[in-house]
Amino acid sequence: PMSFTFVLIHNSEPEPEPAPSPALPLPSHGSPEDRGRADAYYWRSPAPHYYDAQEGRVERPGMTPAQIAAYLKGYRSETDRKDWGAY
Repeated sequence: PMSFTFVLIHNSEPEPEPAPSPALPLPSHGSPEDRGRADAYYWRSPAPHYYDAQEGRVERPGMTPAQIAAYLKGYRSETDRKDWGAY
């Protein structure tokens, strides 16, 4: 017959708090990257645009190549998707 002995070691020191992971900066609300992420999250097809405080919605013809690239970066990098549930 085999026998086992278990020893419980109690440490009175509290566990140290884990170091917070560095948060990635979020794109500003309404920016091309933010709008790309939102479109992907809500399962919408890509349609580059952003919101400007003075002009309102700015669509692809009024965007620079860098703004379009930022929109597409946001669209492609969003990994979460809205779960609409069962209706």
